[in-house]
Amino acid sequence: MTTVIRTEDVWKTYNLGSPRHVDAVKGASIEIPKGVITGIGGPSGSGKTTLLSLIGLLTKPSKGKVFIENKELSALSEVFRTKFRRERIGFIFQAQYLIPQLTATENVAIPKLCTDTSRGEAERLAREKLSSLGLGHRLDFRVAELSGGEQ
Repeated sequence: MTTVIRTEDVWKTYNLGSPRHVDAVKGASIEIPKGVITGIGGPSGSGKTTLLSLIGLLTKPSKGKVFIENKELSALSEVFRTKFRRERIGFIFQAQYLIPQLTATENVAIPKLCTDTSRGEAERLAREKLSSLGLGHRLDFRVAELSGGEQ
């Protein structure tokens, strides 16, 4: 099976002023096969969110490497990582960062609008994605009208 995400001995250290530091992720090496639903578990404070931030290219590792589709991306510039993330990675944060004035469709369409996708096509894709998740009956509801789970 093809590996889509791989990390090699990834560390993330936060310096709190010499000599204090916190190793949020310590030597994580993982492989995630394409098409396989994968979970990351552990107690509170164990580095799960930090590891996801590393895999999602939101932050650079202090050491080690992150590969996506066999390309080492973690050492590349912020500009390149932002472009790659915008075009290729979907990320759902612990807290929802939805725009309350917009509908579910408009919120989901936003990432596509940051590319060369037209508004009509972005909204069509958003409606398709929301429908595939069982939210076809909520396409034109504003954030406040959605349940926490629907958000």
